[in-house]
Amino acid sequence: MNHIEGRAFQVAAFAALAAFCAPMPAVAQEPDRAIEFEDFGFVRQLGASVRGSAFPSYAATVNDATALAYNPAGLARVKRVSGVASFVGMGSTFDYAYAGGEPRESTLDEFALQFLGAAVPVPVLRGSLVPGFGVERLFTSSLDFSYQGYNAPDERQDRFSLRQTGATYAYHIGAAIDLSGAFSAGADLLVLDGGIDRIRQYDTRYPIASPNLRTFVYEDFHADVDGWGARFGLEFYALTHLQIAVVATTPLAVEVEGTTVTEETRQVDNDVGSFTSTTTSSYSAYRTPYRIDAAFAVPLSPAFLLSGQVGFADWSKATIDEERLLVSETTTVLREVVDARAGAEWTLGRWPLRLRAGLAYARSASGYLEADRIDDDRLEPIDDESATTCYSLGFGYLLYGSLSIDGAVVHADGERVSATIDDARTWTLVSIGCGYWF
Repeated sequence: MNHIEGRAFQVAAFAALAAFCAPMPAVAQEPDRAIEFEDFGFVRQLGASVRGSAFPSYAATVNDATALAYNPAGLARVKRVSGVASFVGMGSTFDYAYAGGEPRESTLDEFALQFLGAAVPVPVLRGSLVPGFGVERLFTSSLDFSYQGYNAPDERQDRFSLRQTGATYAYHIGAAIDLSGAFSAGADLLVLDGGIDRIRQYDTRYPIASPNLRTFVYEDFHADVDGWGARFGLEFYALTHLQIAVVATTPLAVEVEGTTVTEETRQVDNDVGSFTSTTTSSYSAYRTPYRIDAAFAVPLSPAFLLSGQVGFADWSKATIDEERLLVSETTTVLREVVDARAGAEWTLGRWPLRLRAGLAYARSASGYLEADRIDDDRLEPIDDESATTCYSLGFGYLLYGSLSIDGAVVHADGERVSATIDDARTWTLVSIGCGYWF
């Protein structure tokens, strides 16, 4: 090989290597899959604590094992071995009104253990190091609704129903330490495990003379959910009438691996039609965005406490299989969310009783609604929205100086409207819990 040929070979090899190493352009995920974040429950977490349900701005005042779910630094307030358990019953109603069709009001009722955990101060450090562990029902995936009517964009008659159940649990292990007399820090590692079961049925009919085709589809979906994440917290309570907390939650890496059995029957007038059954496996890696919470508490007196909290999560950064959900180069299906919470707690002087009230406000993480769940082929921007508002009341009662009984009632409602969809949701949560200090 002469000098010129050798030089040409080097240039060609370098060009091939550069092309191989160059980053491939990102491909946007199908935007209609954004509905999965909401359907699987990833955009909303239930409250782990009964006190925190009635007193939603809880990050700066939590003082038991549920600090793992709100602010790990709060574990440092635990000075005795303690355990806590909470149970929640939730009823939700929503109308999924499909333009031109017949909406169905759906009601779901469920009752389950919400949190179970304990905190154990290390005696040799006089309570300055407090490990904690617990299990929390983090996400619920319950849905039940249907619609039927004329689908104008696709020019056909549709009938659709969806029934879905499932829950994903977070297993927590963490610890907090007092860095000084007025400053504490904590960390929590959470591992996710759960499942989702869904039955989806629909049939379509095109109103044409010949052939008059009607398609019936039955889908049975079962999936396992796994994942992990972490939470870090700081708490500052040097001032008599001001306590401050900052909490950072990492993005959650969530894996959903499932199997779908699809049975399809096609009927044609004056024909035998056809029937097919297929089984498919799927795997998707979801990634939720990080979340930042800042909270404060103001003890106005030994008997009265006020608190506030603001949280931020940029859901436009959420991905499925490492791809963002984009409508266009500049428009995302999911969006930034800022939620605000406030609470008040009053301790009665005569009885070991506390009364609580709270208010929370947040818009939906999604800026679009799925206008055709049969084909998953059409998203519509939300034209009008009343953000979800939660009102809460609760109490806490101390027995024998070691056993606390807590109760809470939370009511929430919100509505989203697009060109063809009116999605109105209401839910009520009743929870009861207890904690014991050994």
